[in-house]
Amino acid sequence: MYRPDGTKVFFRTAFNVLVISVIAFTGLVIGGFYFYTTISLVERLSTDLFDEISRRPQELAERHLEGAKAAASLNLGLAEAGLLDIGDYDGLADHFVQILRAFPDITIAAWGDEQGSSVLAYRTYTGDLEVHAWHQRLMDGVPATEFTVHAAAGPSGGVQSDEPLFHELTTGTRRFDPRQRPWYRGAVEQGGPHWTEPYVWSPQDVPGITYGVPMYADSGELEGVFTIDFELEFLSLFMQELSVKESGKVFILDSAGRIIAHPNPVRTVDRQATSSSVAHALHSRDPAVAGAYQLLRDYTREHGGEAGRRYSMYVPEKLQTVFDMDGERQVLVTRPLPISDSMVWYITLVIPEDELLGDVRRSVRMTVIVCIFILLLSLIAGLLVSSSIKRPLRAMFAEVEAMGSLDLMPKRAIRSYIREIDQIGDAIERTKSSLRSFEKYIPAEIVRQLQEQGEEARLGGEHRELTILFCDLEDFSGIASRYSPQDLVGLLEVYFREISQVIRESGGTVDKFIGDAVMGFWGAPVESALHAATAARAAMQIQDRLQVLRDDGYPFHARIGLCSGEVMVGNIGAHDRMNYTVIGQSVNIANRLESLNKIYGTGVLVSESTRVQFDDDLLVRRVDTVRVNGVGERVAVYQPMGDRHRLDSDETEVVLQGIRIYEQALQAYEDGDMPEAVAQFLSCLRVMPGDPAARYFLARLDAHES
Repeated sequence: MYRPDGTKVFFRTAFNVLVISVIAFTGLVIGGFYFYTTISLVERLSTDLFDEISRRPQELAERHLEGAKAAASLNLGLAEAGLLDIGDYDGLADHFVQILRAFPDITIAAWGDEQGSSVLAYRTYTGDLEVHAWHQRLMDGVPATEFTVHAAAGPSGGVQSDEPLFHELTTGTRRFDPRQRPWYRGAVEQGGPHWTEPYVWSPQDVPGITYGVPMYADSGELEGVFTIDFELEFLSLFMQELSVKESGKVFILDSAGRIIAHPNPVRTVDRQATSSSVAHALHSRDPAVAGAYQLLRDYTREHGGEAGRRYSMYVPEKLQTVFDMDGERQVLVTRPLPISDSMVWYITLVIPEDELLGDVRRSVRMTVIVCIFILLLSLIAGLLVSSSIKRPLRAMFAEVEAMGSLDLMPKRAIRSYIREIDQIGDAIERTKSSLRSFEKYIPAEIVRQLQEQGEEARLGGEHRELTILFCDLEDFSGIASRYSPQDLVGLLEVYFREISQVIRESGGTVDKFIGDAVMGFWGAPVESALHAATAARAAMQIQDRLQVLRDDGYPFHARIGLCSGEVMVGNIGAHDRMNYTVIGQSVNIANRLESLNKIYGTGVLVSESTRVQFDDDLLVRRVDTVRVNGVGERVAVYQPMGDRHRLDSDETEVVLQGIRIYEQALQAYEDGDMPEAVAQFLSCLRVMPGDPAARYFLARLDAHES
């Protein structure tokens, strides 16, 4: 156990111990010179055995792969010939059921289209057939998913149901979008047939693979992707039946080192608390698999060339070699099974050399007992030393990776017997403490973007359409006069925290604090096509938050101005001090609109350029047409009045009626029909009592008559 005041050793000392262990191991290997006298016999015996054993799983795998290709090509050919209507989901479902009946090795036949809809026929773990369908659409402007499941049965093989295929509607977040699935994106990126990487299927919790074929219209536009899926567990079950002498085993790895098939199917899946993935050979509990992977990876690094830098394993043709596992000589034979241009499986046999040589090896075994004993001691020493180095180094790597993403939560410092590692752990925690202070001065999104791009901040910017917000406290001078400096700082912290939180949670960027004012914007650094509507909703949410604070006794009344338009956004300043900010006419207009709220008594005013980008769910009225300082022509200014999603039907009707009457009154005022304007503004106050804008115009009309 680590003791803070205990003796620490230097990395050099630990490394020397490891080197000595490696040297001892090397000496033992050299002492195994006798192996070379029998290598030809081992090669001949193992080759004959492997050729016989590997032929059967290879034929079985190829049958499944070719069956998937044939089924997918059949689907594509029928669709391109007009014999299979990709818009008829009932017809697709019925056809896919027939495919599963015709190809018993296939688990899923599916279609996903560019609209995000999908239909598939699925062979359950019990052998039953089901049809699953998803249909994406917009309902009241909100993405929704219609989902249904049917059981397939009957002599015709059709879908067993008298109801339409789509009948259950679930609104909200999409539960399934084929366009986001690897098989869909892979086929689109490939521009043709595509095999996915192996992955674990749920709920069976077994490995599987998908073959996707994209379909294009005559115009060249992508219409969707046909897929065929099958489980890989059949290979593992087949290998359970193979007899490879007493303890030999056959398994399949892919070029990334994943375990595709194993005599014990459990070894193919790495089960975690929240998810499962295809098990990797490097972490396999089966030493034969882990040892084979290590050997093939080393071979790839030495002989793989360019392909060896792209793949963990690359063996272009059959390879036979030997390696030690737990002090026992193993014969390894592997043969590539190409799946696609970028994916290769390797059927691999590992068998103890002693089982092939038998009495030949037993006659010399006693001569190496002492060497094996020394080897074990060296391995133990090497493992102890390497473990004392590996664990803290991995922890430090994880900490540095987290720091790169600005995950700076304080943790217990990394400790080790190695002095240098111990010092680095302390340095990491000190650096995180400094970065936590630094994070408070700039938007974290900017730093994360630079980290992902591998760049440092440089002066420069780009023209982009954004929505800019200015938010200013009313009567800040009066507030400041009533509080001590310390209390005022505390008040402003609450005010700035609430506004900044709303801006960040809505995807915006807090630009700066200017006295008691806040400047923010939407659409950068992360682009958003809905920046205007998002900003307006955030502005109304800010006013709601301030109302809650006022109910708690805080003196916060704020005015907000929004303007959308093309601005310069980027790092602006000097080479040694810069801000990520925006400059342009829209910034000035947003500032002016914030000030105009004081005239009309409103809380939020937006420009015409912002209003035209709102969706139908935002209720808004034109407040007036004014001349803004710095802008030549008169501009219309608008006030967001609410969001249909946050109002019930009665509230929505009241707001719409108030907007209609107000705008009629404003039009009468602008047309010079003063009596009509007075009547309409009074009517507006009856619908929306206390409306400050209506009161403002009535006061102007009263002053005009006087």
